[in-house]
Amino acid sequence: PIWVKADIAVGPVGATAVSDKSESETAPLSTGQHFIIRYGEGEVAGIGIQDRFCLSTLCLANQSFILAEIVLDIPAQWLFDGVLGLGLPGLAQGGSQASLLQRLSTEFEHLAVSLCIRSKETSHSGGYLAIGELGELQEEALHTFGEGVTVPLLGINHQALFWLVLVEAAVLDGTAVDAPMGEMLTVAILDSGTSFITVPGSAYFGLLEALMTSPSDAAQKCAVTESGQLVCLCDAQLNSLMFTVPGQGGKKFQVVLESRDLMVGGPILCQVALMPSPPALPVWILGDAFLRHVSVIHDVPAHKIELFQQKLSSRASISRLLEPFTSVTPGDRAMLAAVTACAAVAASLFLFAWITMMRRSREADTEYAPLEAA
Repeated sequence: PIWVKADIAVGPVGATAVSDKSESETAPLSTGQHFIIRYGEGEVAGIGIQDRFCLSTLCLANQSFILAEIVLDIPAQWLFDGVLGLGLPGLAQGGSQASLLQRLSTEFEHLAVSLCIRSKETSHSGGYLAIGELGELQEEALHTFGEGVTVPLLGINHQALFWLVLVEAAVLDGTAVDAPMGEMLTVAILDSGTSFITVPGSAYFGLLEALMTSPSDAAQKCAVTESGQLVCLCDAQLNSLMFTVPGQGGKKFQVVLESRDLMVGGPILCQVALMPSPPALPVWILGDAFLRHVSVIHDVPAHKIELFQQKLSSRASISRLLEPFTSVTPGDRAMLAAVTACAAVAASLFLFAWITMMRRSREADTEYAPLEAA
């Protein structure tokens, strides 16, 4: 869904809805519906409205979204004014109105969404979200990053719900991580709303152990907390974690995450950007710690993504999110807690969607299969 805090007056780049409807030049209309969105931690409640909705110069008339009058128990609320839902229609909440992706599809011959998360400290330009024609976005990505790898998205029981792909996870000491589908392959959701990488519970502690085995020195510099988080001295050297995504034409896309890519915080004490997925969520979620190494184009009607390697000069370690720190202070620990909480909220959102989807399905087993073009 799309929701905006009711006490936020959003400027030209965003929804024109405000808490005082008389301030909106386009006079938003109430749909008469009340919504409650419950996450694993916290909830949002508000009324449905329709108004002119703009992303930069791209505007949609009478777009439905939620004016959130209550935002309760969601951590780190000061970091955002609302949520822009670009999920697939199968996850849409907000009544019978078309999702944002469905509305955007009518504006383009072949809709695509391009996402690149970067840090201004390590790149001449920051990250971006681009919405447009597939060919134009592919041409720009090819010029910037080089050739990409096309990867089919998977459906869950024939439903298009997530950016879900096959992936092979391995620690570079030769340890394969989690292989429920055979041949060391598992499934993963790509999600920009998650800061960390969440790992199925069946694989999580085995992964932590593999990251800390020889030749890593982390066994002497790291500890697992009671909540299951791995905390290390920032100079600890973990083994590298490699993800391989099989693409079309026999191509493979690989991302290798080293210690510096996984450490959050610093300069003395760091948290490793991994956390267990909720027990009922049997997939990986590849969040910012992974996405900062790639640029992604979502080919919406074809149900495919194209992955590009970010150039080395533009890659951003997740630890740069919280720099510079001069010492480990209570404020630093609070920020670490906030980042962890954001990751937990995103994971719980997927858990809610997953459980809802499974309740809708009458199939006994979960089936993952490539989606057909729309």
